[in-house]
Amino acid sequence: MVIIRAIATAFGIGLDELLGEAPPPSGEEDRLRELRGVMRRFDHPTEAPVQADRLERDLGDLFRLRGDADLAAVTQRLPGLLQRVQDRAHGSGLPGDWAGVADVYSTVTGSPPGIAG
Repeated sequence: MVIIRAIATAFGIGLDELLGEAPPPSGEEDRLRELRGVMRRFDHPTEAPVQADRLERDLGDLFRLRGDADLAAVTQRLPGLLQRVQDRAHGSGLPGDWAGVADVYSTVTGSPPGIAG
């Protein structure tokens, strides 16, 4: 639940809004709907192929944006990138790829990559 609270904080909304139990702020509906969907499909990967080189580049960009404190850009990219790292982890089953999922969540929890909080 700590991670979900951190995501809500990064979006600048309450936990109820993130979980869909309260209406989201005006203009945030689509972005939150997309993020909720990805979080709920955690155990259900898509069939979309994951391009490893593009994913690594996008992960680097996400961590840079977090380092720059550009939370608007982080939250905009989070749903799609989270889905892609989850798909890769499901496809490979490798511990390093599951650590990548934790790393994406870490962008909003404040933990450095490799140490999800």
